[in-house]
Amino acid sequence: MEVFGRYVLSTQDSSDLKAFNTPNNVIDQSMDLNEIWTAFVDLMIVQTTEFPRTGFSPMRGSSYVELPAFVAIKRAVVNVRNRDQCCFGWAVTSALFPPTGECSETSSYPHFSTVLNMNGINFPC
Repeated sequence: MEVFGRYVLSTQDSSDLKAFNTPNNVIDQSMDLNEIWTAFVDLMIVQTTEFPRTGFSPMRGSSYVELPAFVAIKRAVVNVRNRDQCCFGWAVTSALFPPTGECSETSSYPHFSTVLNMNGINFPC
């Protein structure tokens, strides 16, 4: 998983983009998403505490982000074009279920809320 956070220092009108990454792992239906999410959040907390104490604070998450052309051409990444703030749910659903149509469209997958137990997982949705 990879999440980008923009840290804004409003008193100096500046910002910085930070990426939070995990090693590549397979996520399947037998795995506990709460455990995976908790480990990811713990990683973000550890990485955030490694920032210099400059007063940066994270803004909220984002929705669909267009891939750079060189990534999109390789067709190696499923980038679900969601119009909500639930990209984590759509990403996990696209990994677990084969698309019934265009792989980048939410209509090609069951709605994540009907197939994933997201109780206790808070993300901007």
